[in-house]
Amino acid sequence: MMIRSLGQFRKVCTILQVTAAVLALALPVGGGIFWIFVERIPPELLQDFLPVLPSMPIPLSTKMLGFMIMMMLPGAVNVYGLVVVSRLFRLYKQGSIFQPGVIHCYRKLGLAILLSVPADILCKPLLSVALTYANGPGHRTLIVGLSSNDIRGLLVGGAVLAIAWVMEQAQKLEEEQALTI
Repeated sequence: MMIRSLGQFRKVCTILQVTAAVLALALPVGGGIFWIFVERIPPELLQDFLPVLPSMPIPLSTKMLGFMIMMMLPGAVNVYGLVVVSRLFRLYKQGSIFQPGVIHCYRKLGLAILLSVPADILCKPLLSVALTYANGPGHRTLIVGLSSNDIRGLLVGGAVLAIAWVMEQAQKLEEEQALTI
């Protein structure tokens, strides 16, 4: 889709800004709903979200711990990233392109993407222990892993930081040219 006018560009930026803000609010709520109804989710779907299938019924303390692990580590980083994206599109909507605020958003977004990698890596073993702790000695599980999503996160986060650096250098060159007679 090609954006043909400034008005259309602002409309798209508004949609993306609001979408990111709504997702930032919905993520913790969705996480809470997931843990409230986790026992009603079919196991074949659960294995996509949890590192290990817990024994049923899941104690309330385990559900609360699972929610805290998911929201404090990857959840918090994801909410932060969505807030930054919302701010970035607000700045774009206002006409800021190579301004310091936009560059700052790109830097924060790159860091959020990079931080999501260790958050995800830490979440898996903590969640696996929390979900199997009630099983008793000899039946507990510790899962540690690195996935292609983690490597992708490192590459994309690094690329976004590089884009922020290039934008910052371009802004400095523009400022120097403006001062040259």
